[in-house]
Amino acid sequence: MKGSAYRRCSCRDPKAGKEFGISCPKRSSRNHCTYSVRQELSPREDGSRRSFPRDGYCSLKAAQADLDHVRALLGLADSDDPEGTELIAEMLAEVSRERSPLPKAEETRRRLSSAQDLIGSLTVAERLDRWLAGKRYASPASTATRPTSVSA
Repeated sequence: MKGSAYRRCSCRDPKAGKEFGISCPKRSSRNHCTYSVRQELSPREDGSRRSFPRDGYCSLKAAQADLDHVRALLGLADSDDPEGTELIAEMLAEVSRERSPLPKAEETRRRLSSAQDLIGSLTVAERLDRWLAGKRYASPASTATRPTSVSA
């Protein structure tokens, strides 16, 4: 899948009101533009394209480091595991949409291998609900109270 880190300028032409883009007069200055990344993700179920865009990096090294991190996350799923690839792509799309920090690769690998949700973290209430749902309950006969002897 394709991905790149690139320089972007958001200055606007006062006459036209549109962004200058590549033709910005200050673009030749090293400190003027910010860096952005875009990584193609696996397509959605309906076939439409999906990508991971993020911008606002002050250096190319920082942008490239995040792009490498996204590629490492995409590489966690096996190539013959379309469900795992879809889960990771969905997680990255949500991270991009919410502008939240990228998850660590080791934690994502652990969650993927143990079939946990990749998106979000569990609250204590959700964790207890899952624990109770998985707990085997004792049958009512085994928990009935025993008759006590009555001493007169």
